[in-house]
Amino acid sequence: METEYGKIAPAICADADYPGFVRQAGKNKVDIMFIPADDWKAIDTIHPHMVVSRAIENGFSLVHPASPGLSIAKDNFGNAISSMDCYCTDEQIMFADVPTHRTPTLYAIAGNWFAWICMAALYSKAEELYKLTLQWTSVFKGCAIATRWQTILAFSGYSPFLSFAAPFPASPFF
Repeated sequence: METEYGKIAPAICADADYPGFVRQAGKNKVDIMFIPADDWKAIDTIHPHMVVSRAIENGFSLVHPASPGLSIAKDNFGNAISSMDCYCTDEQIMFADVPTHRTPTLYAIAGNWFAWICMAALYSKAEELYKLTLQWTSVFKGCAIATRWQTILAFSGYSPFLSFAAPFPASPFF
């Protein structure tokens, strides 16, 4: 919606969890996005930050009032303008002077192309990564055996700091 403050758009609560949905606002060159939410205490530390990532990806300012929960206002770079956590204060009104200009982003235009290129590159190296994983597994397996031997030595009355060159006692664990 075009206003005297720029182009604004709304989304409601969990709608902002879907990047493709919010990206429509980025494609339409929205300046300010309003995303009211009904967050509860268990998601209060995660959900507002997910919304901020959507705003940064698409280059618009964000106003995220939450009742209850963490209400935030961020600029198009993710910088905090105002915040209020209803679990930490009795205040009920949050004031914010939000920038009314957007920042064009490549994500708003092209979408997840970078993620898909990374996945393709990772897939092209899958065999090499598998071999590397096997090598590291054998290295860590040796450490696990050493730790197991030290534990056995400690329980059998020997010092766990004995050199591995010393003869080990017979153990029912191996």
